[in-house]
Amino acid sequence: VQTDQQVLTFFKDWKPKNPIGEYRQYSNPSIGLFGKVVALSMNKPFDQVLEKTIFPALGLKHSYVNVPKTQMQNYAFGYNQENQPIRVNPGPLDAPAYGVKSTLPDMLSFIHANLNPQKYPADIQRAINETHQGFYQVNTMYQALGWEEFSYPATLQTLLDSNSEQIVMKPNKVTAISKEPSVKMYHKTGSTNGFGTY
Repeated sequence: VQTDQQVLTFFKDWKPKNPIGEYRQYSNPSIGLFGKVVALSMNKPFDQVLEKTIFPALGLKHSYVNVPKTQMQNYAFGYNQENQPIRVNPGPLDAPAYGVKSTLPDMLSFIHANLNPQKYPADIQRAINETHQGFYQVNTMYQALGWEEFSYPATLQTLLDSNSEQIVMKPNKVTAISKEPSVKMYHKTGSTNGFGTY
């Protein structure tokens, strides 16, 4: 599967290996497909939805899907397992799955928006709040939309367990959430080659 269209064709015939709603398995294609659906609902390409609508509403001035030539000096390298510098690889549905490149000030602005959604326009505030809503639980982790949540304070072991190969690469049984923690710690969902650590 090499193109967005091939991914969509793949999804037409795809059948889950486990009963729907009973297991979680991390998947870049599912996040990419979600982004594609959002863009289709807005009748715009995904990169334009982000760069022309969402980033300005969040006050992000140096965040991109497609890094302009004038900003390449700010585009950091990640490092692969051989400690060689690499950049994010293009691929099917890459923009919505892992395609945002951002400067540190914009990352801090994004964190500020997530900590203080009430300071943003109503539609952005609602969107931020909805991404914070957990859907189900895997062990001590609550899966939200693009975020993994933990009861705060979380132990180092809890965070290590949530990044284990079992959680990241394999299907895991989920349970319904009866009550989310009142104070949460948020953790990113997923990573991509060269950009999985902090």
